[in-house]
Amino acid sequence: MADWKKIIVSGSTARFANIEVDGLASGVVTGAAGNLTTTSINGAGNIVATTGATNLVATGSFTGSFKGDGSGLTGLATNLTVGADAGTDTTVNLITDTLEFTGGKNISATVSADTITYNLGGGLVSASVITAPSTQGQVQLTTNGAAATAITVNSLGTGGSPTFDSLTVTNDVTVDGSLTVNGTLTTLNTTNTEIKDQFLLLNSGSTTATDESGIIFGGSNGVNGAGAALIWNGNYNGNDGRLAINNNLASNATSATINYFVAGVFDGTIADAATAQADHRGNIRIDSSNDIWIYS
Repeated sequence: MADWKKIIVSGSTARFANIEVDGLASGVVTGAAGNLTTTSINGAGNIVATTGATNLVATGSFTGSFKGDGSGLTGLATNLTVGADAGTDTTVNLITDTLEFTGGKNISATVSADTITYNLGGGLVSASVITAPSTQGQVQLTTNGAAATAITVNSLGTGGSPTFDSLTVTNDVTVDGSLTVNGTLTTLNTTNTEIKDQFLLLNSGSTTATDESGIIFGGSNGVNGAGAALIWNGNYNGNDGRLAINNNLASNATSATINYFVAGVFDGTIADAATAQADHRGNIRIDSSNDIWIYS
């Protein structure tokens, strides 16, 4: 496009909308060895250095964008202060350091592109939420989208007394204190059972001393939850009581029929045997002369 072009000579005043410099060399701009100094450049245009620009010193502020790795820049903020709930605050050099995000117990962190993702490990239920109810000392736990359940937090400590609707333990359990089981059935599926106590109390909930109680032996004699039983019969001979046998007694029975009694041996006189309630049919008594007697 044909137009008038002004020729710039020494001492002239020039105004440019844009200045494009292919290479900065001595004598092009004010300064030594091709350096752009702090000499003010006024105007609304742009300065574009396509190649070879070195030692650019600018004061004040500018708009636009900067392209390059910035390795030679000084005077810019390059440190970031990092803090957390615990520990001592530290600084990260934005040019030379890498800011890492790590997980904690049962939590891991992964990075992909510009996204950091925290992953929950095994044992944590997905879609679980803990909220604070109005009751002091409780939290509400919503597990996998199910309805929230109130949990008393302070009862879960070592000195607490938590209450569970049901409890399944897949490993060993040690109880240092007393164990109380309030229920209708206690099942022990163990290979061996060891009991330190030298006396076992059965039928402790009975309201009368004449009730039958005893031990049922299962195994080869047991049929559908029944077995041979050693019974204490409290109704024998005016409530004296006597051991007896039932050959087939159900494990959930509340009374027992006596098939036969267990005979015993008493060492002493006739009077002593009566006092000891040993004068029962079939029992044997041995006196001081080693004479043998049978009660019938």
